[in-house]
Amino acid sequence: MSAVSVRRDGVIVRDGVTRLRHIVKGGEEVESELPTDAAHAVAAWLEVAPKSTWLFCTQDGQKPLTPQAVTKIVDMAASAAGVGRGLTSHVHPHGFRSAMITRALDAGISLERVRAAVHHKDIRSTLRYDNRERGAGVAGEVAAFRAK
Repeated sequence: MSAVSVRRDGVIVRDGVTRLRHIVKGGEEVESELPTDAAHAVAAWLEVAPKSTWLFCTQDGQKPLTPQAVTKIVDMAASAAGVGRGLTSHVHPHGFRSAMITRALDAGISLERVRAAVHHKDIRSTLRYDNRERGAGVAGEVAAFRAK
């Protein structure tokens, strides 16, 4: 959850692409490209966010949100949307990492490119998140069911 402590000046738009500069495990500073929808959401957030050094901050703007606060926010939003009911009592933001890795690999993106995108040093770490064997196609089936 290194994006939790992104500084506002860590939002960079270069060549029409929005990136977040953040710290990953081991203290290394990296830039991660945001998908278009996420870039639009960040831009919209910056229009209404409290004045702060931090991109995602407490209501008074004094501190960054904690990982625990983000987990609670995601869990509450998932519960309100009916996601996770009956499957698990808790939705954790780290699940998005696994979903992104699995979807990227299912889309035919090379394991090496996916590893680099998620800033893993060891490719075995990336493979641990791949649900391809256990859940390939499930997201598509759920989307089709919900569309009915």
